[in-house]
Amino acid sequence: MLADKHKRVAAAGLLVLLAAAGLWGIRLYGLDAKLPEGLAFGGIPVGGLPLVQAEGLLDAHLKETAGWRLRFASDVPGAEQSSVFGSTGLRWDASAPKQAVAELKEGSPYLRAWRKWQLRKTDLPMGILYDESVYTGFLKQTWAELNAKQPIAAKRMITGQDWVEIIPDIPVYRVDEKKLLDSLLATDWLSMWRGLVPDQKAADTEPVVIPMPLTEIRAQITYDTLTGQGIERKISEFATTILPGSEGRLHNVVSAAKTIHDRVLAPGDIFDYAPVIEETKNRFGFQEAPVIYNGKLVPGVGGGICQVSSTLYNAVLRAGLEIVERRNHSLPVSYVPLGQDATFSEGYINFRFRNNTGAHLLIRTVTEQTKLTVKLFGKLPQGQSFDIQSVTVEELEAPVKTVINPTLRTGQREVLQKGKPGYVVETYRTKRENGTILSRELISRDRYQPQPALIAVGGKAGEGTGLSGEGKEGVLEDGVEGPRFR
Repeated sequence: MLADKHKRVAAAGLLVLLAAAGLWGIRLYGLDAKLPEGLAFGGIPVGGLPLVQAEGLLDAHLKETAGWRLRFASDVPGAEQSSVFGSTGLRWDASAPKQAVAELKEGSPYLRAWRKWQLRKTDLPMGILYDESVYTGFLKQTWAELNAKQPIAAKRMITGQDWVEIIPDIPVYRVDEKKLLDSLLATDWLSMWRGLVPDQKAADTEPVVIPMPLTEIRAQITYDTLTGQGIERKISEFATTILPGSEGRLHNVVSAAKTIHDRVLAPGDIFDYAPVIEETKNRFGFQEAPVIYNGKLVPGVGGGICQVSSTLYNAVLRAGLEIVERRNHSLPVSYVPLGQDATFSEGYINFRFRNNTGAHLLIRTVTEQTKLTVKLFGKLPQGQSFDIQSVTVEELEAPVKTVINPTLRTGQREVLQKGKPGYVVETYRTKRENGTILSRELISRDRYQPQPALIAVGGKAGEGTGLSGEGKEGVLEDGVEGPRFR
């Protein structure tokens, strides 16, 4: 019995010794500064390395990868650029390896040993994060020159031979920030990380090629915009002579012509001359030049504005456009035939027409010292043309106004002013197709009032007969200011 007892005591002692030795071994394992076998940081083996060396290796790799060269490939000038990984705002997420290393330095030897044991044959992940503010700054700085470029709008040119040419627009490009970020994040950086060679410098490696995602930015007016308007060729033209001798009238004609120059009407749009006069007044002002008031040519302001509307009217007639509103002058004018003038009286008489061509219409004006030309560009079938013919259907006799001149003998007569007849005129528009008449329409029937003859006769004062209706309030034409406004 005693021998058995001694055996049991010996066995217990041995167990204690073995346990103590095991604990001591675990303690030594926990205090060992080397990493467990089979451990890797993002695929890079670090098992068996001292903690300090593994940390240094991790930091060196992180620093080295910041200098990885990148080439953003593109055929667009200014879009292809070079940079480095660390400038993009991308960075490695090394939290898992760093946390593991830190935990192996903390706690009791036995806790460290347990953690170390858990890390055997483990590949701690390395991820990619990005800093949005750094990424935004990287984009602005790297592609500053590209971002500074602005799109150039397409331009319609009319050549000296009146051909229509369109200069194409020039687009610019901007970096598609989201697509580029997605591309950067989708790049297999981890394979490159695993392929790092110790002591190899980033500058010695081939750059990583990133296809450059771009967005095209075009001007509001593009080549397609202008070609889609359908302004293909000159469809009509008309010119009138600017009578010499009045600088004020020339200024008024030139100014109103400038206002309508290069004006474009969309299909169905109505041209309105009233806003043109208001705009001209604000931009250039009107100068003194004779106007028509109460059926007479008198001093005023704005004389000549109806030469612009009349010249435009003739071009409009010859393009087959629809006349919405138009009146003739009360008196004949010298620069267009009877029946082919279009007067204007602010608040009373206007000139308007509709673009019924089905395409856009461009108005162009050319003013010289003695000539005003209006050209219309748009779309008109080849071979189609319009002829304008005005016919005087009635001549109105000039009335006679007599005044008493006591210095003349009784029955003696003296002509002070010759009278001028008036006219009734009909204007027709003939539409032709390759010379064949398709239609003929009456455009207008106009009345030009006669101008009275003024005769002085001998007799006593106060016996003159005069004309009925004299002194009635009249309408100001071909100007903006006349005697009643001054």
